[in-house]
Amino acid sequence: MQTVTAEVPLYFAGKDEEINYTASTIHPVNIPVRLNIHILLWGGSVSIKRSLIPIWISPTLEYKATFNINQVLYAELFKLSQSQAFAFPGDPDQPIVERKDLMLVDFKINQSLDYIDDDGSVQTDEYYNGATTWHAIQGGMDRRMQYHFKNNDINNYLNWFNANDTQLKFLSWIPNNMPVHPSQPLRLWFYNQTKLNEVNPKVKAIFTDGTESPVQDIPGMDTTTTLLEIACGPMELRLPTIDVTKTVASYQVWLQNADGTVKTEIKSFVIDYNQYERSDVLFFRNSLGVNEVLWCHGRRKDKLKTTAEERTQPLASNALSSGTRRQYRAQIDYSWQMNTGWFPKDMRQYLADALSAGEAKLPVEFFHMPVLIDAGSFSWGEDGQDLFSVSFKIQLAYHNQYYSPVPQVASPWGDFNNDFNEYFF
Repeated sequence: MQTVTAEVPLYFAGKDEEINYTASTIHPVNIPVRLNIHILLWGGSVSIKRSLIPIWISPTLEYKATFNINQVLYAELFKLSQSQAFAFPGDPDQPIVERKDLMLVDFKINQSLDYIDDDGSVQTDEYYNGATTWHAIQGGMDRRMQYHFKNNDINNYLNWFNANDTQLKFLSWIPNNMPVHPSQPLRLWFYNQTKLNEVNPKVKAIFTDGTESPVQDIPGMDTTTTLLEIACGPMELRLPTIDVTKTVASYQVWLQNADGTVKTEIKSFVIDYNQYERSDVLFFRNSLGVNEVLWCHGRRKDKLKTTAEERTQPLASNALSSGTRRQYRAQIDYSWQMNTGWFPKDMRQYLADALSAGEAKLPVEFFHMPVLIDAGSFSWGEDGQDLFSVSFKIQLAYHNQYYSPVPQVASPWGDFNNDFNEYFF
């Protein structure tokens, strides 16, 4: 449960969430019949009204009603998610998404009161709550975390993400020391409150000989937006150019203020230079409402299924040559049996988030194939097992009636799959 307060600007709206807003007013003479809230979206361009019969709080003559506004915000965000377009990251500096404003909605809340006047007519008084603006993002947390927040009297998730205004958390379940491919894209997201507009993304490389690079600025990041997207793949950060005489073994990414104070948790990544027959990436939306990347370096099986509808025509002279059983063009369905490859056991929370995303994008050459992630039962590790992998199936998110080959266009990212000379995208 999340409670809307002026101090907390960010809320997660999801099917399994609750966002409560309590409206109240003192009306000493007339009898209130309805207490209304007006949810103003997108700077007031959209207004949605909700009404409840208020409860009278004696002896203060105060009337209160608590509204769950989650469904209103979730419905608006769901519409946005249907129109969201992924940008193709052919240029390492290009973001994964074209419009970050499609991931976040701003809203304000005003109140009004319907009451019965002395002559028996229904009148309306309006109450405005000022300029307080909140944000909502499509996401949430599981019941165990919700219980933790309620048990510890935490009324909003952001209170946990921004505990004590230090070591602020990224909108991600990426574990520390996550293995990454030397050429893959990678994203971290941060809810950039007004007080952190001067935040600066930083990176530090650790080399194979144990030495460290000086702290570097991450260039090209727009740090003035509400939702900050940090491109932090090894190539995106230009890590090989920090010191051309050395090899980067791992690196760290964080945000700090202009005065040098570290303001976020420090995320660490380990570069995996092993050679794999197959490497793929999936772009998915995580449980916290932002787009992330899953690297799969296990074996992949490409599958094709055709289904056809048959019809019978009457026997006639021409049926001797064409047959009485006829068939329309077959429907073509593509699917892929994916495998994550071996990862440390700490990756399980990240993989669980990816597998539950429902939808994803599989880059193939210069195309983003929309795919559905099949639900299923997965082996989730056992005691004494240090490495962990998951096999799962994805399906192309539309049916095809006709076949045509995908154009072979070289990717600017180069040869990601070394063994079979297949391009990363």
